[in-house]
Amino acid sequence: MYIYIRSMSEAQSKIYDKITAQSREIVKHIIKLILYPGCGYIDHWQHEIYSFLNYVPKLKSSNKLPKEKFISKCLKVNNDCLDNCIWQVMDEEYELDAVSVDIQLIEEVVNNYQNWLAHELATKGAVAPRQVKAKLSELTCS
Repeated sequence: MYIYIRSMSEAQSKIYDKITAQSREIVKHIIKLILYPGCGYIDHWQHEIYSFLNYVPKLKSSNKLPKEKFISKCLKVNNDCLDNCIWQVMDEEYELDAVSVDIQLIEEVVNNYQNWLAHELATKGAVAPRQVKAKLSELTCS
């Protein structure tokens, strides 16, 4: 008798869908960290970024973690609409005072976080809350 265990592995298309579904929220919350640096919600937003995407399952076909390039591609799906995300964040957080920031800085921070996250997920499969908080604090100087 043989037992075939398939748990904790998924098809690449399902992994793509899961990561891309969370990528916009990650981008929006990074923008919040940048636009509202003195706000009392920083810890909450950092924890939400962690909770949106903190692990990636192994691929069903190979039982290996997805490649960094694949994860990075999934995460960057929403990067071409940063302007829209910024306005959406400012509309959602209308009661807070946003600092003036160049969009290139936002783009750089978002890209750096996504690159770091893709590397961590591709090599380890998961990230810890403290790692995410430390990386976000480093990138946003909060």
